[in-house]
Formats: sequence, structure tokens, C-alpha cells
Amino acid sequence: MATSVYEKNINIEDISQKVIEGYFVMSMLIDVKDSPFSLEEIEKDLREIGEDMGLQVQLQHEDIFKSMHRV
Repeated sequence: MATSVYEKNINIEDISQKVIEGYFVMSMLIDVKDSPFSLEEIEKDLREIGEDMGLQVQLQHEDIFKSMHRV
């Protein structure tokens, strides 16, 4: 996953990991502003990599994430 992100000129700003109700959850905050790839291309590639690894990948815009996690 990190290799694909690197190859697309995407910066990993933060990573957090935890177990929620028995599921391993990893959140990555990535900066795509310098990437020549569209969000759709990035999401498609990361989902395919995830599927190959038996993982589920979801990509969200930061604004959506913040609004969902606001207290």
C-alpha cells in the first residue's frame, strides 16, 4: 500500500491503527495535492491492492471525515 502511494507522489501525513470490535482498522491521512493522478484513479488502485491483500479500502475526502467525527 505504502509503495503504491509513494509511486503516485502522495505523502502519508499520519497513520493510526486500532482494533474495533475485533476488526483491525488502519487510518491513513494522505496529501494528494502533488499527485498527477485523480482521486478516482488513486481510489481504484488502492482498492485493488487491498483486495489482493484481503483488505477493504475506503477513501474519503478530509471534509467528510471531519464532519462525521465532529463531537
